[in-house]
Amino acid sequence: MFTTASSVACGRFGLAVALAAFSPALGIASEREQREPGPTASPAPAGATGSAPSGPKPLVAYPHPLITEVLFAVPTGTSGDANQDGTRDATGDEFVELVNPHDKPINLRGYRLLDKSLGKGNALSFTFPDCTLQPGEVAVVFNGYKSTIPGPVGDSGHAAESNPKFSGARVFSMKGQSTKTSFSNTADAVILLAPGVSASGATTNAVQIVRWGKVDSLPAAGLNEEAPTTSKGSVQRESMTGPLAVHPPEGSVSFSPGKFGIGSAPKPDPSAGKSGESKVGEKDKGNTTKKPATKSPTPKDHEKEKEKDTPKDRP
Repeated sequence: MFTTASSVACGRFGLAVALAAFSPALGIASEREQREPGPTASPAPAGATGSAPSGPKPLVAYPHPLITEVLFAVPTGTSGDANQDGTRDATGDEFVELVNPHDKPINLRGYRLLDKSLGKGNALSFTFPDCTLQPGEVAVVFNGYKSTIPGPVGDSGHAAESNPKFSGARVFSMKGQSTKTSFSNTADAVILLAPGVSASGATTNAVQIVRWGKVDSLPAAGLNEEAPTTSKGSVQRESMTGPLAVHPPEGSVSFSPGKFGIGSAPKPDPSAGKSGESKVGEKDKGNTTKKPATKSPTPKDHEKEKEKDTPKDRP
């Protein structure tokens, strides 16, 4: 049989058309599909637990914790009993709250909390023990001066189990020994240092600094934030990436140690509340004389109150 060039070309063209029509069914990829593969699913983050925070990138790099709330000016009266021991104390009820903002566990061992004095003299200082925080888990560090904090409470030597009195947070006490070992209400800072970082080095780089008022000579920091001054409660952030703001009132209190988020203050123990009322108000017990109206306390008023124990030698 004789064939012509035109018949061969037609045959090849017909074969090409047939292959193009049936290639999807036969599982044959086209030349374009081979050159431009489709999108592939991203792998799950390593160590994800299913309860990992979601959303924007955390404000601090892994594996650092994030400071989410600070109470440096304790409100007056029973509404200032932040550590729920039944007694309001201008120093003992101060606290710093931190959270694990990452999608995998972190360990707090060796991290340090300092004030603007960077560990010098009677400065505030706390070093975390071995303590693992799961994604989204919270830790609260109280000053602890003259305090008996309810529930499991750790210190710089050991970590305690989750404390149901503070929404399941890991609670610690600095075991403050004096009113001088406390935050200044008018101008101070909370400085978070990573393990092994010296507080006195010329190249000190903190993980995070939360400052209020005019504070000089602070080290560099990966995250340096200015908090508003207040005399009515804590400063806190609304979200993992939100700014610090004055905590709005929630009932009679304006702080929420242990439960990250606005309007989440733990409900006080009824028995502790009664005890606190008798201790704080015993000077006025039986006095039915109507007191003249007074102006709301200012940060300077709180500062004077902290000096009752011993004169404050802080700059």
